Amino acid sequence: MPEPVSFPPVQAFERLQIEDGLLITAERWQQAHNYHRQRQNFHFQSLSRAGIVCGLGVSVIPAPASIEARYRDQRWVQVQAGVAIDPEGNPIVVPQPEAFRIELEPTAGSTEMVFLVVSYVDPDQLRQQPRQAQVREQFRIVETTHPGPLDVELCRLCLTPDTVQLRNALNVFNPLPNEIDLRHRHLAQPRALYSAQVAYLQTGTALDEALSLGLICLLQATEALFPKLQAIAPPTELSAAAIATADLSAFDLFYTPRSALQSLTVDATKTLKTYLQQGGLLLITVDFDETKIDELSALRQELQVALEGLESDTEISAMQQQLTAEIRAIEADIEQQLQNVIQSLQPFAQLVGNPLDGSGQIQAQHPLRLQPFCLLNCQRWLTNRLR
Repeated sequence: MPEPVSFPPVQAFERLQIEDGLLITAERWQQAHNYHRQRQNFHFQSLSRAGIVCGLGVSVIPAPASIEARYRDQRWVQVQAGVAIDPEGNPIVVPQPEAFRIELEPTAGSTEMVFLVVSYVDPDQLRQQPRQAQVREQFRIVETTHPGPLDVELCRLCLTPDTVQLRNALNVFNPLPNEIDLRHRHLAQPRALYSAQVAYLQTGTALDEALSLGLICLLQATEALFPKLQAIAPPTELSAAAIATADLSAFDLFYTPRSALQSLTVDATKTLKTYLQQGGLLLITVDFDETKIDELSALRQELQVALEGLESDTEISAMQQQLTAEIRAIEADIEQQLQNVIQSLQPFAQLVGNPLDGSGQIQAQHPLRLQPFCLLNCQRWLTNRLR
């Protein structure tokens, strides 16, 4: 999971007050220069996420000819020219391809994950200042087992304890050990405005594994499905017994299948009621395998296709009327199945203080259709207000 949504520091800017007769010293000039840099970085941190802007691809290359013979092995990679921006908003510019040798040696009998990262280097922070009118902002490419908070990942490699021979991945979606892994690179993009933490009710059955995997995949996909929302941790599994004494206020969404509600104790139900009163969001799903809705919907679709395929002819009007009547009957059956589902949830809804009302129909212009995750955003805002 990505790091939690981080906001720039909330503090007022200070700038040099200019007036006639002001003596411009190197310190004051630097103060005025830093003000504009801080404004630029603040603007980026407010609206964007750190990552790679363009280029900075990584590939395995032969050892450069200028390198000593003892270092001419299959551990060399090339970082292409490109641009990135670090979490503080500093631009990282690599103007030309850079050759780099992976030096880390895994300990005997174990593999080692190594990260190739690039970071911004401020010339003012270097120990030996160059004596010239202009200095170039620099970068640093390093290998590490623990990337720092300001590092931008270029690639990672799972090194084996035997002789390391790096390769470009044949399957980029599933790199093997000693192959370049580019799957975890982050691109610079508009920043997420909301974060989400999700918990779900443990059923004690084989369904738990499927629930966990499904929620993990959904949370990982939010970056593409709804960039404004960012999951900050894997979903948390809670048993019915644990819920009874748990503090659920940290979670933006609590998920449970309908089939698991029967395992909730009175105390667990009270905890969920308190959670909802504090602005939490409870999502209960119904597996259509428990109903005939899927089967009826498929049959309705087949009949609708058959009806649309009939030509306008008085001789087959009776068949059209029959198909239309069957479709209406199926639609009524589907509606009855839905009402049965609603009625089955009504007792629990009453217990947690949220009785179900309305038809359940979502209009075409409803926010949940236009922005599927907006309800979670609203709940987060409400939760912050109530805490």
